[in-house]
Amino acid sequence: MLGFDNVNPYYDPALKRARLEQLEATAVRTGTSFQLIEANLEDRTAVEAAFAEHTPSNTALSIWCMPPAAACMAATQTCRFLNTRG
Repeated sequence: MLGFDNVNPYYDPALKRARLEQLEATAVRTGTSFQLIEANLEDRTAVEAAFAEHTPSNTALSIWCMPPAAACMAATQTCRFLNTRG
């Protein structure tokens, strides 16, 4: 599994890192793999590099959690980018 996250401070980074450690431990325990790419999804170069290196074999699943609308409105440029090019 490939994770892509910028680990920003909107959600507690320590909590997020603890959960990422759980994902890594589960991957080891189950004989699978997990790798985190720590980058922003707005960084087209990072996204393209991730897909160049990690080609999905069967399925690509994207789970997005966006901040509440008020926070998104404060980051209008980011939201416009994600909603039109996402």
